[in-house]
Amino acid sequence: MHTAAAMELSRSFSSSSTEMSDCYISDDSPVRSPRGDLRKETIFCNRSLDMDEISCFGFDMDYTLAEYLSPAMDQLGHSLAKQHLVTECGHLPGLLELEYEEVVRGAWLDREAGNLLTVDTLGHILHARHGKKVLTSEKIRELYPNGRVKEDSKRIFVMNTMFNLAETCLLSQTLDLYENYPGAEVTRTGVTVSGKMMTFENIFKDIRAAIDDIHVTSLKLKTTVLADPAKYIKSDSRMRAMLQKLRSADKKTFLLTNSDWWYTNAVMTFLLGDCWTSYFNLVVVDGCKPRFFSMDHEMTQMKPVQETKTPVFSGGTKEGIQQLIDVSGHKVIYFGDHLPADIVECRLRSDWRTCLIVPEMRETHADQTSDDNDILNLKKKLKHAAGEASEGISVFRCGKSLTQFGVSLSQFADLYTGSVNNLLEYEVDHKFVGGNTFLRHE
Repeated sequence: MHTAAAMELSRSFSSSSTEMSDCYISDDSPVRSPRGDLRKETIFCNRSLDMDEISCFGFDMDYTLAEYLSPAMDQLGHSLAKQHLVTECGHLPGLLELEYEEVVRGAWLDREAGNLLTVDTLGHILHARHGKKVLTSEKIRELYPNGRVKEDSKRIFVMNTMFNLAETCLLSQTLDLYENYPGAEVTRTGVTVSGKMMTFENIFKDIRAAIDDIHVTSLKLKTTVLADPAKYIKSDSRMRAMLQKLRSADKKTFLLTNSDWWYTNAVMTFLLGDCWTSYFNLVVVDGCKPRFFSMDHEMTQMKPVQETKTPVFSGGTKEGIQQLIDVSGHKVIYFGDHLPADIVECRLRSDWRTCLIVPEMRETHADQTSDDNDILNLKKKLKHAAGEASEGISVFRCGKSLTQFGVSLSQFADLYTGSVNNLLEYEVDHKFVGGNTFLRHE
């Protein structure tokens, strides 16, 4: 079946009324979650999975093995991007005064109208914002026939990843700043400030360019993180124990990341020490996911400055990994945080099983240096929690309806959890039991 057809077919089986089970392990099941309760260490199951049949564990790095601290990482991206907008793109200096505000990821950006839309799997709009203004149901239907929008890549940009949080916030703040600027003239597709006309799409293009610059061109975000990794990356002692547990059970492991070698090596050295590659049978950088799962890329072996017994490759394919490690696809499970690139493409184009890492599910424990900072952060979190609760929005749900993210998670992720290190809480032969598969009429 062609990929596009497969995607459409998978979507046709879901609707906004789809619900996820509250708990995927029944009370009378002999296979229980750790200590029999639902804690932040719980791994949730959408489809039954016997880990005893899995012989190879693959891991993404960014936001998977490397748990970036929030809001520190989001604030950094926001700060560096707004500086780029002012100094390189000529935007108003007032942007520099904006402070990062927590947002929910997964929104669809309508580039033309500048609206951030929370949608279900069929594109029905569940919630909409323009800048900081919430659009009424009447306004939504005025702008979007039948209150629905199609995922057209030319018009829609999906804020899928944790890295998108900074630009989601910055876009809302920038539109709000410009549209409330003295003398501003606002149209359906843009705003004129001090005689300069800017379309919402061009404003977003500038913000996207700023994000690309700090990640890829100037590398300011990466170099800032590496200058003080403890400020931005959580050091979890469970990771070393988790990987050792897998290797002791004769499970094979590999790292597959889109990051390049110099950054991967620095981050993993911070997390596991100079001999970090010894925890893996194979390391693959420059993965180019999601294309990694569908295209035939040359797999080039690298020769790191520091010698390592573990082979390190740049690029490649899923077949290349299976051949190098000598494992069948159905015996592989891959852990990643990017729902479309790590999970959906993996499940559509391979036999690998999947586990989605959802950082929002884990508690953030950023180190603070004073009680004042503790109190300030607590107030910010309470304010954010109260605001989201009043609107009933999370990455999973809007009111009683599952978002597109929530439905895709239930369809394509075999397992999901807040931290990859939660694996340590389970035996290597654990049997995850999925929820019931009955249809409504049954």
